[in-house]
Amino acid sequence: MKDKFTFYQEVIIQDIDRVIEYSHQKGVIFGIGEDEGLGKSYAVYIPSKSITVSLWENEIEPTGKTFKREDFY
Repeated sequence: MKDKFTFYQEVIIQDIDRVIEYSHQKGVIFGIGEDEGLGKSYAVYIPSKSITVSLWENEIEPTGKTFKREDFY
C-alpha cells in the first residue's frame, strides 16, 4: 500500500483540538514513524514557527507541493 505522505511533502495542519494552536499552518514532513495499532505519525516542521511537531496522519492534509532535501539542508 502506498503511503499517503512522503518526506519533504508540504502539508496543512487540520483544525483538530489536540493541535489547535497549529491549525491551518503549513508544514513540511521531516520524519515518518509507525506505532503498531495506532498508525503512522509524522514529524512536521512548521517554518513560520521554527518548530517541529509530531502529528498523526488524520491531523494533516497534503497541499500537492513537495520540496527537495536540499531546500532545507
